[in-house]
Amino acid sequence: MGCSSSTGRRLQQEAVLKADSLRITAQRSKALYQLLLFMQDTLADQKETLNRLLAATSSAEFTVEMVPDSLPEESIFARSREKAAIEMRPEIKAETIKKNKQR
Repeated sequence: MGCSSSTGRRLQQEAVLKADSLRITAQRSKALYQLLLFMQDTLADQKETLNRLLAATSSAEFTVEMVPDSLPEESIFARSREKAAIEMRPEIKAETIKKNKQR
């Protein structure tokens, strides 16, 4: 009977492990669902706030799209401003003058 009680215990432990696994899966699914609901509510609240700030009607639908960090024209302008700013720095100016004198 030692084998039978050992097998019975093993089956009982497997059943407990399976039940624990199912419980944890259910808790995880519930938490993810609650997070999804929270995020949807937050988005709706933020859209409503934006509508109020824009003085739009609350029924006005809009979508939000990602905007590139900079447009190509802005990038060229930014590089020229950056170059001009670097050239204006005293230590850069001094180094440039030093190099020009050495030629």
